Amino acid sequence: RQRDIRLWGNFAFTHAKDRIIDRDDPKLLDDYLKQAGYQIGQYRSQLRAGYYNTWDEVYGSSILDQNDNNKLPGNFNLIDFNGDGVINSFDNVPYAYPERPQNTYTGSIGFDYKRFSIFVQFYAVNNITRNLTQTNFSAALNSVFKQGDYWTKDNTDAVSPLPRWKSRLYSYGDFFNYDGSYVRLKTAEMSYTINPTWLKKTGIQSMRVYVNGNNLLFWSKMPDDREANVGSSNFSGQGAYPTVRRINFGFNLSL
Repeated sequence: RQRDIRLWGNFAFTHAKDRIIDRDDPKLLDDYLKQAGYQIGQYRSQLRAGYYNTWDEVYGSSILDQNDNNKLPGNFNLIDFNGDGVINSFDNVPYAYPERPQNTYTGSIGFDYKRFSIFVQFYAVNNITRNLTQTNFSAALNSVFKQGDYWTKDNTDAVSPLPRWKSRLYSYGDFFNYDGSYVRLKTAEMSYTINPTWLKKTGIQSMRVYVNGNNLLFWSKMPDDREANVGSSNFSGQGAYPTVRRINFGFNLSL
């Protein structure tokens, strides 16, 4: 019967964008290095222009203000953005978005038929930048991450620089900056309310049994499912523990 069927849904959207109107930035600082005019927490990053593929390219490259003697073929060729001949913090430029999303979306849809019900909830964000640092052999840590193919002298268009033990890259530039947009199946649940007629004989007014789950599916350009990145040092900057998927079984009693 039509009255035994109920289909429902709801949707919400939030847009939030801030801007630093006034800040005590140094007057002679280039505008791209100032905080005023940008969002709070605006990502800034050095930029890459491929790799040093030969020793000639290494010797002809801009000087790094730290660890310049560690440059090797297969390292990222960083852009000297301000053209002063040195790669340093003045070459960090505004990059994409802050780690807080500008847009968030949530939507739920459910279906009820007599005592049976099911619903799903989706959650999504976009206009967000995430930095997930997963450096190989960083500071002699015994770890290597799967990052696609690696640079070799015969594969100079590789995704990732060649992992090297105890060879420090000055900077990975924007390599670990990701479009943090995602869609998540946040919650899904099926439940059934048992016929109360015979339950009342046992002193139970009603009983509902259910199975539900959290963080069940995830769609994103991120390498894995993490809510946040934790730490920035070589030993703690490998990222937070991935988001946990949970499946629950249970029942509710009313006496």
